[in-house]
Amino acid sequence: MPGLTIVIPTKNRHNALAQALKSIFEQTVLPQEVIVVDQSPKSGDAESELMKMLPASVRLDYAWNPAIPGCAVARNVAIERAHEDILLFLDDDVTLYPDFIERLLASYEENHGATGISGIPVNYAMPGKFFYYWSKIFTRGPFWNDRFPVYWNASSLTRPVKVSQMSGGMMSFKRASLGKTRFDSNLKGVSDGEDVDLCVRLKGTYFIDPRCKLTHHFNSSGREKDHWTRRHARAYTYLYLRNWRPHKIAYAWLNAGWLLAALLGCVSRRSLSPLRAMMAGRVEGQECIVAVEP
Repeated sequence: MPGLTIVIPTKNRHNALAQALKSIFEQTVLPQEVIVVDQSPKSGDAESELMKMLPASVRLDYAWNPAIPGCAVARNVAIERAHEDILLFLDDDVTLYPDFIERLLASYEENHGATGISGIPVNYAMPGKFFYYWSKIFTRGPFWNDRFPVYWNASSLTRPVKVSQMSGGMMSFKRASLGKTRFDSNLKGVSDGEDVDLCVRLKGTYFIDPRCKLTHHFNSSGREKDHWTRRHARAYTYLYLRNWRPHKIAYAWLNAGWLLAALLGCVSRRSLSPLRAMMAGRVEGQECIVAVEP
């Protein structure tokens, strides 16, 4: 079997990280290497605590650097330190089913042409009717997230499903397929859109394998509390300007959707904060591109 490196960026979530690593160290097939990139202001004794649970056959590379500005940069740091054939990127607030790694490696054996393979969250809730129909109406062309139907129907799926993009908190790549391509280091913080951007630039073949199960606990620490259109507008404005500029009509239609959702949010909350959040997200997406372009 090919060797596996697991990469986990983390910040101020040492308890969640410990639970994630516990699920990794209890796998039926262990990884050869785990790289934790900790951006917390203080590391405390996190490394020594993690070493206590480390199996003898697993290498733990604990990189503490509070100067790292976000998830995308942290993942790039880990790529340069990794040694194995497959890189599995996980969020620090997930726990794996015991056979996750075993099934992931088997999936690569079955799908030789795969550039990357993603697991699937078993606790992904069906969206409310508004977001479900909003997505169906306003996300067109490349803006349609073809991961959604896979997540929504996870319980009935038994075989890998080909998709155009994977989610950063549960995706893996063949190291050879990455080559010199890296996550966009201009993205800061939670780095919205960095996973899709990498998939687009690699022009690879991707699968979500419903047999590779995990639970995503959606830890609220470090997550924004603004109206949801802020992160959505930030990510997809960035992706449009970075990769999808020919799709002007689809992007304009998506903007109309953001405006509608934000205005309805204003009515519901009796506040202009949803509209301000949506507009801020668009500006932030544009600023990411300004940083990329010469």
